[in-house]
Amino acid sequence: FLSYAVVFVMLFLTGILGFYGIRIISDKFTSVVQKDAALLNQVTFIQKSVLNLRRYEKDILINISSSESVASYKTKWDSEVKNVSEQLNASYKLIEGFENQSQIKANLLSINKNFETYSGGFNSLYDKIREKILLDSLEVNKEMKPFKEATYQLEKEVDEVYNYLILKAQNNEKEVNGLTYKLSTMLILITFFSAVLVLFFSLIIFRSINNPLSHLLSIFEDISEKSNLQLRVKVYTNDEIGNVSKAVNRMLDSLEKIYTDIIHLTENATEGKLSYRADEEQYDGDYKKMIAGMNRLLDSVVEPLKLAASYIENISKGNLPEKIVQEYRGDFNTLKDNINTLVYNLSTFIIEIKTMAKEKRKGNIDYSIPEKIFSGAYLEMAQGVNSMVKE
Repeated sequence: FLSYAVVFVMLFLTGILGFYGIRIISDKFTSVVQKDAALLNQVTFIQKSVLNLRRYEKDILINISSSESVASYKTKWDSEVKNVSEQLNASYKLIEGFENQSQIKANLLSINKNFETYSGGFNSLYDKIREKILLDSLEVNKEMKPFKEATYQLEKEVDEVYNYLILKAQNNEKEVNGLTYKLSTMLILITFFSAVLVLFFSLIIFRSINNPLSHLLSIFEDISEKSNLQLRVKVYTNDEIGNVSKAVNRMLDSLEKIYTDIIHLTENATEGKLSYRADEEQYDGDYKKMIAGMNRLLDSVVEPLKLAASYIENISKGNLPEKIVQEYRGDFNTLKDNINTLVYNLSTFIIEIKTMAKEKRKGNIDYSIPEKIFSGAYLEMAQGVNSMVKE
């Protein structure tokens, strides 16, 4: 608080000296100079408002497809039109009684004429945009041609009046350079000492910020290099730095919780507890998506394994299930094909045994199982049955 108070006092002294100097310079100026300054101020506002008019005009063209945006920018454009009108009227009053101001008066009249041409033309153009007669910026640019020259002249003449008044102000400034020199010297000295004080107090503030930030950086380095998610940031203050530290700790809490859940998923999967899943609901945002992705990954692994286990169990009990029709990818599809082949071979062998029995009952003692449709152990089984029957 003390540092801010000292800087405030220095700035207050600067303001007092500035006010004193301004009073001297103000007394030195004539009423004509004062009017020129006031007129320059009005023309500056006009110049700014004209720039805003062109800006909102372009915004309307850019957002022509959005009725809401167009209406919003048109409201701003109308506000600037009102400002220009008021500023022109104020300028007319200021030049009343001026000596040798005929050129400025002529320029202001020309500005007003071009301004009315531009504003009237653009209002008509806006009506066509609002009524959806004009639908894109290319069409609008074509419609702007009748008053485009007036727009350029408006900007040009405002700049000319502005530059003329600036030149006059520069000439007036030369008349008071002698008075401003001392004022400038004093202000520079006070400003210098103020800057030194600001630098000094900034150094103190920097240290108060740098220490917790350095600690925060060291925490991040440890996490990135050692993957130690159990580290936490020490909260020194309750300001913005303290809030950042608390936010980092909350992030680390979430990461540690995710790490723990992933370890539990891995351990349970290793132990064969394939039904275990992490609780997704205790997370939010992308963390929730991450855990949900891990759960879905296990689902995609467990489902075909359970199906395979079910088929093998049925086969072991002598029940031959139907062919697996679900679609899988990669190694799971290979597993599915192998189980289907197993079921097919067993089914075929059983069918051939039944066929042989049926043929034998009919007296066809020469019938045998066709060995060429089998291979491997199934071929040996077929050959064994055929050999046994022939004996």
